[in-house]
Amino acid sequence: MTTLTKVLLRASNKYTELGYNRHMPKSYVERVTQAVPRRVYDNRFGAPAITRWRLHPDDVEHGEFRPWEQKAVNNTLTKVRDYHKHKLMQKYHQRGLPQQRIPDELWTMLKGDLVQVMIGKDKGKKGKIAYIVKERNWVFVEGLHMKRTISDDLERMKKMGVQQFPSLREQPLDVAKGEVMLVDPKDEQPCEAEWVLNEDQSDYIRVSKESGVEIPIPSIAFQTYEYNDPKTYREVELKDTSVELTLERTYKPSLSTFEEDISKEQGIDERRTLKPTYWY
Repeated sequence: MTTLTKVLLRASNKYTELGYNRHMPKSYVERVTQAVPRRVYDNRFGAPAITRWRLHPDDVEHGEFRPWEQKAVNNTLTKVRDYHKHKLMQKYHQRGLPQQRIPDELWTMLKGDLVQVMIGKDKGKKGKIAYIVKERNWVFVEGLHMKRTISDDLERMKKMGVQQFPSLREQPLDVAKGEVMLVDPKDEQPCEAEWVLNEDQSDYIRVSKESGVEIPIPSIAFQTYEYNDPKTYREVELKDTSVELTLERTYKPSLSTFEEDISKEQGIDERRTLKPTYWY
C-alpha cells in the first residue's frame, strides 16, 4: 500500500468539529463581531496599504456571551464607537491582548464531561461541564466556582421599584492554566487526555494519559447549535428534505451554454455558432 493510499484511508479528526459553531459560517461570525475591513486604502505608490476596520481584530474579545447575543452586540458596538473615535481624534487606544487559544487537535474537554476543579474554595469537587468558550480556553462547571453577581441594569431596576438580590453564577475556569481537569473513569482521579486512533484505525477516541482508559464522549457533545441530537432527530415528511434526496446528484456538467441547453430541451436545432460573451 502506497503512502498516498494510507493518508487517504486515515481517519479524519472529526472531534475538532464538536462544539456550538459547527453550523456557524466563519463569514457570519466575522460580520457580527464587526471584525471585517471597512475600507482598504491601497495604490499608495509602493507604500503598504492602510486598512480601516469596522472593529480591529485585536479588539474583539470573546467572552461568556456569543458574538450574536444582545449583550455581546452592545459591547461590540461600544468598542466600534471607541475605535473610530480613536481614528478621528488620534488618541491612544488600548488593544486587547490576543488569546493563546488551545488548538482544536489538543482540546479534549467537551460539554457534559465530568471534571474536577483544581482551584478555589471548590477545589477537589467534581461536576459536569455546562458551557465552553474555546476562544478563551474557558469551561463553566455546573454549580461550582460560583460568584455573587448583580444585574447590570441595577439603576433601571431601582427606578422601576424592583428590589435587586445578588445571585450566584458560575465563573470561567481556564483549561490552559490547569484550573480544571478531566476525571479518569478508572480511578476517578484528575487526568490529562489525548486523542488517539482506535484499534481499527477508523476513528479517534479519547484516552487518559495516566491509565490509558478510554474516556467516552457525552451524547450532549454531539448536539448542534439548534440543540438537536443527530441520532434522535426525526424528519418531518412534508417539511424536511430527506437525506437521500439531498445527497442525490442531479447536476450533470457539460460544455454547453445556457442558451444551448434551452434549445436542446425545446427541440430547436441551432447550427449557428454563438459569438463569445464577455463580462466586465
